[in-house]
Amino acid sequence: KLYPGRIEFDYLPENTQGVICQPISNQGALILGANAPRSYTKQDEIWIEGIADKLAHNLMNYEL
Repeated sequence: KLYPGRIEFDYLPENTQGVICQPISNQGALILGANAPRSYTKQDEIWIEGIADKLAHNLMNYEL
């Protein structure tokens, strides 16, 4: 399995050692970085998924 590397995430700080890319509906992604490898727990992933779902809901209901 291939994973993205530093080239794909060149906008993150240099010391970023962990990344989560959580989809926000089909409109985008929530990108989170950590300064320690394997620093995200399963509970963190559940929280991040919930935040992304809430953000997607709010963005869908937002009118300019």
